[in-house]
Amino acid sequence: MVLVLSLNTKLEPQAIEIAAVGGLNSCVVDVKNIFKHSNLNNAAYVACIHNHPSGDAEPSREDVLLTQKISAAGKILGLPLLDHIIVGEYGYYSFKEQGKLEQVLPDDAA
Repeated sequence: MVLVLSLNTKLEPQAIEIAAVGGLNSCVVDVKNIFKHSNLNNAAYVACIHNHPSGDAEPSREDVLLTQKISAAGKILGLPLLDHIIVGEYGYYSFKEQGKLEQVLPDDAA
């Protein structure tokens, strides 16, 4: 399952939506769905969260490519991707914490 968190300019959550639901081993994500609800919610930023049913939170090649697509689309749409978090059985992986996403917040932001 892929969730999209819409945040305002103060980084306050405005809405959380299900963008995609997958099977046991994979989930097909349409990047348009990532931004559809955030756009309707007048979000300033988005964050994506999804789980790995295997329990291993390490990103797959597909996760990395998806994150790159979402980040690029967000720049074009003016809805920057703050983070993409993968949740596993024993932990999580944050693309932001691992330095895999560009800084999108102004220096004086939260």
